[in-house]
Amino acid sequence: MSGKLKSDGLGGFLGVSQTLKLGADKRFGNRIFLACLLSVFIMIFCSLQLYNAMGFSLVISLQHNNEIYRHVKLSHHSYKIVPVSTRNVMFTRACITALFTTDSFLFLLDLLILCGDIHPNPGPSSVSSLADSSLSSMASIEMLSKHLSILHLNIQSLLPKTDLIRCESDAYDIMVFSESWLKPDISDNDIQIDSFLPPFRSDRCNRLGGGVVIYVRDTYLSRRRTDLEIRDLEAVWVEVTVRTKKVLIGGFYRPPNSSVNYFHLISESIDRAHNTNINDIIIVGDFNYNMLSNENNRVKDLMQLYGLKQLIKEATHFTEYSASLIDLIMVKNESNILTSGVADPFISDQIRYHCPTVVLLKFTRPTLRSYKRKIWNYARADFDKFREILREHDLV
Repeated sequence: MSGKLKSDGLGGFLGVSQTLKLGADKRFGNRIFLACLLSVFIMIFCSLQLYNAMGFSLVISLQHNNEIYRHVKLSHHSYKIVPVSTRNVMFTRACITALFTTDSFLFLLDLLILCGDIHPNPGPSSVSSLADSSLSSMASIEMLSKHLSILHLNIQSLLPKTDLIRCESDAYDIMVFSESWLKPDISDNDIQIDSFLPPFRSDRCNRLGGGVVIYVRDTYLSRRRTDLEIRDLEAVWVEVTVRTKKVLIGGFYRPPNSSVNYFHLISESIDRAHNTNINDIIIVGDFNYNMLSNENNRVKDLMQLYGLKQLIKEATHFTEYSASLIDLIMVKNESNILTSGVADPFISDQIRYHCPTVVLLKFTRPTLRSYKRKIWNYARADFDKFREILREHDLV
C-alpha cells in the first residue's frame, strides 16, 4: 500500500487529513555503529572507575566510623588507609555522582542509537506523495484546512462506525459513504455528526446492504437535487454553494454483478447532472469496476461520453488475494482540482477493506463570521434594586 496518505490517528486522516509521517526514517549505518561502539567502550571504562571509586568510598567510611587503620582488599586492588580530611570525602562523593551520571547517560544514549528510529525532534515532518497527483502541491495540512475537501469511503455499515467517523470528520467538508447499510427505521439523529448538516440519505429498503449517505459541513449552503436521482438507483446528488460557485456532488453505489439496466440508470442520472449547466461536477462512489484492468468497461465509456476525468490511479479495495481500483472520483472540470489521492483505511488489520479516496478543490473554505453578543457583568449588579423589583411584582 505504498503511496497512500498516512493516517495520524488523532482525529484526522491526515488528520486523514493529508496525514503526516511521525518521526524520520533512519538507517543503521557505519557512523552510527562506530558511535555506538565508542560509547560502549566509554561506558565500560567509566564503570571500572566507578567500581574503584566505590571501593575507595567504602574504605573512607570504615576509617571515619571505626577510626582504625587497616588494609581493605577489594577485587584485585588493595588500598592502604591514610587519614583524610572532610574535603576529601566530599570530593570523592562528587566524583562518584559524576561517574554514575555519565554511565547512565551513555547507557541511555546506546539505547537510543540502537533503536534507529528516534528523531531528536519527533513530530510532523513530511507529507506522503501520491502516485498520480501532485501531493507536492499539498505542502501541509494548512492547505487542507483552506480548501474544499471531499472524501468517499465504502463504509460497509455506517451506524456502528459513527463514532469513528466523528473522530475523522474535522478534516473534511463533504463526506460520501457508500454501502451505508441503513434502513428507514434508523433516524438521522442516530448518525448525526457535529458541525455537519443532517445527512442526505438513499437507503436500500428491499434487501440488506447498499445505500449512500452524504454529509455536508454546516458552513456551506447546500440542497439535495432529487431531480437528478432515479428510482431504484442507489445514488444521492447534492448541490453545494461555495461563495459564488456551485458544485454538484454525486455519490453512487453499484452492486457487483448488477444488470446492464442498472448501469443505464447510472448513465441517465449523470446525463441529468450534465444538463444542469453546472461546470463543476464531482462523482464519487464504489462502481465495482476494476479500473486497473486493461479491459474496456462501461465506466470508461461513460467517462468518454460525458468528458469525465477519473482521478484515482491506485488500488482502493484489498482482499486476501487481490487489489483493485473500484472506488472512483470522476470530475467534469479538472482545472479546479487541486489534488487527489488514496488514504489509509479507517480500521487497520482487516483482511478485506476499502481505502478512503480524497479530492481537494481550489475553492477556498468560507470563513466563519464573528458576531457580537451582550454578556451581563453580575459583579456590578445592584441586587438590592433587583430584590425591590421582585417584591413589587407578583410572580406567583
